[in-house]
Amino acid sequence: MVLAVSRPRTSGLGITWDLVWVGDCQAWLVDDNQLTPLTTPHTQGQWMRDLGMPENVAAGSDNIVLTTVGTADPSEFGTTTTTTASGRLALTSDGVGMTLKPAELLETLSQIDSPQRCAQRLVELGAAHPTADNSTALVIDTRA
Repeated sequence: MVLAVSRPRTSGLGITWDLVWVGDCQAWLVDDNQLTPLTTPHTQGQWMRDLGMPENVAAGSDNIVLTTVGTADPSEFGTTTTTTASGRLALTSDGVGMTLKPAELLETLSQIDSPQRCAQRLVELGAAHPTADNSTALVIDTRA
């Protein structure tokens, strides 16, 4: 689960987003045609990567979720803050964010103007993969 909260900024830097997450859902920012992951999955595979284990070993454990809304202590929640003047924020379940390649995410988020249609397309693309878990997406256009 990912939660995003916007805070108006008076300094002219743009919109500030505070993000909190648990589990393997992800948040992405597209700004200046760049895709930036804003969250890190709370999976055993990511934990193994963080320890420096080889990708081919870690990838086999990406399906093991280490934190959930029902079991995580608040100290285990992931948190981050980002500011953008104009960009697109996407919150995705693992069936989208961990299934689609970054290039697919960037292309879809950059080419479909309507946030609702863009989210629908991301869900369709995620669900089309045979290994996909649940596919959910929320797309928000940010403008200062």
